[in-house]
Amino acid sequence: MILDVYEATSKTNRHGKCITNAVGQTFNCTYKCVATGKRWRRKLLSHMLQGLESWAVYEFVSAHPELICALEHDGFVSYCLINDGDWQHPFLVIMLKH
Repeated sequence: MILDVYEATSKTNRHGKCITNAVGQTFNCTYKCVATGKRWRRKLLSHMLQGLESWAVYEFVSAHPELICALEHDGFVSYCLINDGDWQHPFLVIMLKH
């Protein structure tokens, strides 16, 4: 299970056992409750996926600074239409919003 892989990468800091996502944000798993295990697993998966999404956006912005005018909480705003060839990510799709 993927959560076992993530948990195996955990490190201990002053707050306890923590798992770090793709952009370096930590998730404390010291106080996980067995009774609410499903909720804890959902939160950990959300944390890891949000890290991957942020990493993809940051990588694109750093590679194309002339195209981006603003970063949003879940994406970016560009000065012009982004070509499909510019955005090449294996599982994240770019969406045009107005």
